[in-house]
Amino acid sequence: TNFPYPWYITQVRNSLWAEWSKRMPKTTGLSVLVSFNIDRYGAVYAVQIEKSSGNDSYDYAATSAVQNSAPYPPLPKGFGKDILTVTVEFKNED
Repeated sequence: TNFPYPWYITQVRNSLWAEWSKRMPKTTGLSVLVSFNIDRYGAVYAVQIEKSSGNDSYDYAATSAVQNSAPYPPLPKGFGKDILTVTVEFKNED
């Protein structure tokens, strides 16, 4: 919220989707909420599950998608912080 660089979020989302689509489990009806930080240089750290799907394999696939989609481009120069915290819901709907 209040991140004024939609083009950057689109790049992050596209990278996440590319990785999630490779490892997305066949199980439908589940979702997991994952948060992570992106540092000024585009590195990802502090990946954690905010709300588990209840399925360890599903949760692992989501956190792996985050870790493997990095690094991202550096944070926009105009962004006044050194860290961007992102929260993403991963789900597989049929």
